[in-house]
Amino acid sequence: MVVFACNIPTGRYELKSHTDGPKEYLLSVRYGGPWEAEVPSAEGIRKVNGSGWQVFSYNASDLAVRMGARKLDASNNSLTVGIHDAHLRDLAMNSTSEPNGAVSVSYDVEPDLIFRSGVKITVSSEERWKGWYDVDGNYTAIEGFGDDEIYYPGDVSGLIRLGLQKTGDDDAMLSVSIEKDGAVIERGETSTRNGSITLRANL
Repeated sequence: MVVFACNIPTGRYELKSHTDGPKEYLLSVRYGGPWEAEVPSAEGIRKVNGSGWQVFSYNASDLAVRMGARKLDASNNSLTVGIHDAHLRDLAMNSTSEPNGAVSVSYDVEPDLIFRSGVKITVSSEERWKGWYDVDGNYTAIEGFGDDEIYYPGDVSGLIRLGLQKTGDDDAMLSVSIEKDGAVIERGETSTRNGSITLRANL
């Protein structure tokens, strides 16, 4: 596990490469002719020769994943290397068409931001939403879509007001929580079309 600690003006946080252990990456080389690749593995970088399309699995907690390959002939066809997640969704791609060309690709893992103290607001929905929160008279507009959106007002006390409204066209769930030092203070959710949530929390 790679761990970094840092101080951010709106609160105290810790950065981790992963919270649940190593992640699986799929590393691919695609070329119609012969190629040689340098592929990371648990034992270190290994050289692999092949042709056509090949995929290699790599489990790591690294903050950066890198690989490279080169063509072993002088054709102008494209050689492509890629880093993918466990479902073969593209994370990073690169290619070359140069005769005997070489190419590399890297993917910098976005560290998880783990909140350790202060106030945290988490909003989650599969459709669009917008809203605001107010901390001690400081108004902040927020909006999002899809994955969790997380906001850190920081080490504050007093009244927090929060209002959200779904702006999509379906009945997906919208949920929100306000936490203080890791404990949930207020929580709300709605699946009503164009539904809204209003929360007040005294901290």
